[in-house]
Amino acid sequence: MSSCPISDNVDTLVNNELLCFIQQKGDLIPVGDIITICVNFYGAEDIEKACSILLKYVNQKRLPKQKGTGKEVFLRSVTLLVKVCLDPSVHLPIFCAVDLARLPPVDVDHVDISAILTELSALKA
Repeated sequence: MSSCPISDNVDTLVNNELLCFIQQKGDLIPVGDIITICVNFYGAEDIEKACSILLKYVNQKRLPKQKGTGKEVFLRSVTLLVKVCLDPSVHLPIFCAVDLARLPPVDVDHVDISAILTELSALKA
């Protein structure tokens, strides 16, 4: 047995595109950019779903219910999601994306080719 303090959650795959994006792009993109991209790309339902999924794996005090209006709540909620997902002391499952179109294309270096192909197909049609 290893002495690695990794939780059993790490071997679990959980489908959530928003959390997958945060987890996978956390080392590549500045935190402020991740927050902005997520707030602009994902809707209220996506953010609420990600929060409820993450609540299963962390202490409720780490994800308090946000108050305010629209965009402010989204911004604070996504900021909390990013902080928790990128905190190395928090052991989370691996988040995956089944629908790759639900992952925001970022820039030329990190662009999602499937999103470009989908748009190209739509343009051809």
